[in-house]
Amino acid sequence: MNENFNPIKLLFATIGCLLVFSIPVIGILAIWGFEPNEIKEQITNFFPKSDEKDDNYNFEIPAGEDELLTSTIINEGKKAKVTQKENPASWLSIPSADIEGEIVYGTDGESLLRQGFWNHPISIEPGEIGISAIFGHRRYHLPPNKNTFYNLDMVKVDDRLEVKLKDGTWLEYKVVNVDVVDPDKVDSIITEKSESSIIKLITCTPLGTDEKRLIVTAERVM
Repeated sequence: MNENFNPIKLLFATIGCLLVFSIPVIGILAIWGFEPNEIKEQITNFFPKSDEKDDNYNFEIPAGEDELLTSTIINEGKKAKVTQKENPASWLSIPSADIEGEIVYGTDGESLLRQGFWNHPISIEPGEIGISAIFGHRRYHLPPNKNTFYNLDMVKVDDRLEVKLKDGTWLEYKVVNVDVVDPDKVDSIITEKSESSIIKLITCTPLGTDEKRLIVTAERVM
């Protein structure tokens, strides 16, 4: 054993080190406990949580492509004749759910859904009298991308959505109903008759599955 070794000196040295490091900690705790709330908030902001997440995004749900379209919807789309109007609706915006993106037209729904929100060709175009059926994936694009129906379940009755025409004109719609149905019910829903200008936004639900269909119905107000 080293003859110069002195356990008493070692003990005092250890205590000294603990005191040196504990003084600033005690000072911070004193400020935390007895100073105004503004100081606490400043200290909290100075040490932000590294694991903070966006409340609108579920990190456990991976990107993917659910089976949104039934075979009937696909086949009816492919058989339809598409006549492109001079001033079609080109953009969809739903501020309450942070959704916005291009409205696309055509008969191949499976491919077009990867490009934007698909207006089914057997339905009318937004702005006309009748029902416009617009389909969109939830997981093909994930937040912070906005061209996705990922957050469509955040939309509530009385929320507003807007559709922009090719010439820059904006049409405003008010949400009048939010419903969840079986996939085989969608075929008849999008072919219903209406004397108003109606948009039905359709996607899969619950998030991460294609078990049901979430349908948001909105009526034109302007």
